[in-house]
Amino acid sequence: MFNEADAVEPGDIASKDISGNWYFSNDEVTPIGVYWTEGNKMTMEGWKMHLESMEGLDGYNSCSFPPIYMSIGAYTSWRDLEQAAKGTQSSHKALKGEINLAINENNLVIDESESLSVLFSSYRNNQADGEGELFVNGTSTFKKTLPVNKKIALPDEVTEWKTVNKVQTKITTDKRQSYFDTVLFRPYGEILQNRITAEGYEIYSIDNGIINFRAAPHYYPGLFSLKAQQTEWLDQAFPNLIPKSWWNPWAGGIKAGPPDLSVHSLLKEKTEAEFVQIKDNFANVWSGIRLDTDIIHHSKWKGLSYSQFYVTMPNIPILAIFVQIRNTAGKLMTEEEWHHNLFLKTGKESCVLHLHQKKNHNLIYTVGGEEQEIILKDDFYITQSASNDKLHLLTDVNSKVQYYTNKEVIQLVSTNTCEREKNGYVHMQPSFLYFDEDSVPFHQLETVRKLQFRLTED
Repeated sequence: MFNEADAVEPGDIASKDISGNWYFSNDEVTPIGVYWTEGNKMTMEGWKMHLESMEGLDGYNSCSFPPIYMSIGAYTSWRDLEQAAKGTQSSHKALKGEINLAINENNLVIDESESLSVLFSSYRNNQADGEGELFVNGTSTFKKTLPVNKKIALPDEVTEWKTVNKVQTKITTDKRQSYFDTVLFRPYGEILQNRITAEGYEIYSIDNGIINFRAAPHYYPGLFSLKAQQTEWLDQAFPNLIPKSWWNPWAGGIKAGPPDLSVHSLLKEKTEAEFVQIKDNFANVWSGIRLDTDIIHHSKWKGLSYSQFYVTMPNIPILAIFVQIRNTAGKLMTEEEWHHNLFLKTGKESCVLHLHQKKNHNLIYTVGGEEQEIILKDDFYITQSASNDKLHLLTDVNSKVQYYTNKEVIQLVSTNTCEREKNGYVHMQPSFLYFDEDSVPFHQLETVRKLQFRLTED
């Protein structure tokens, strides 16, 4: 993605970095898109684009070349054009900027036994080196020339890392100043696992030193408690099931699941729990609870088996949530919208929604007598009076997030379709609950929301 303020000719783009079979220009009046057959090569030169096809043409013979498609206003976003070019569902890729900065290779976890790397990169052919300055938790810690497209190592003594580190990098080139924000974490200590029996149910509990979460699989297939710094954030009915608002029965808490499967139907099915460890795409180890549900009674979902994962790292204020589908029951999961469903605290310690939408005058939403339904597209966070923390929900770029309240409940829901990986596993993209005393803009947490989890060992 090139800066909208810059004029970009095709020749400004490094041809070697074109990994797909499409090109999109988001002109405000008439967006223009071009796509071509996969396997052919597109080369950028000056103001022109050249397409190379491997078709052979011998003397006195003829052959046909694959078509080129051009859209003038038909597709209004790069995701729509990509979908047309690929002939598949829209991907979960995120746009990369014209210039990019990768600290620690975009791994959010610091390994103090290794030097931290910095890579300043660009998709322009003519990008100059930049003068870089690194700020960690507001303090300038490092200044150096950053060569473009060449990784360098930071000195080991660059800073003394905390558990949570807000990192900003200023890069000055001959044309501009650019700022990049991220958050790096340094886990330490252990995850405490506990299994007890209370109120007639077996309870699985995880405590990472900052957050604690609990599940009782034979009561309800989800979490019934989530505490950060000893403060409860969930509204729930454990150990009972009660009528509340639109729901009867209602358990509250957090759960993930498929569409068209009511709580009443779900409670007829079998759910078991296990403590688990799982690695992300950087081989960081996360620990937590896995809830395995098998559907055998429901008419639509009979045969469906899925697992909810709730995992974290020691002394890190993050809870990751995702779903793996073990048996699809013959359904095409790329067309089914699964949900992550959270019921937040109401009453004297009621949660409050805060928006960062600059064009929206309604920036704070509280529980009232009337229903409120807010579609969340920009940065937001949740607060409650009993805590100094702010709760941030980070989702995949394709997720739809909705905040619903009435005088009895606060419900935060994200929905998304599932993906099938090359190894055959089907999963819903992870969501992350992040607690911080500061309001952290989502772009600073981009390394968190881009994390993926390994469902099998390589």
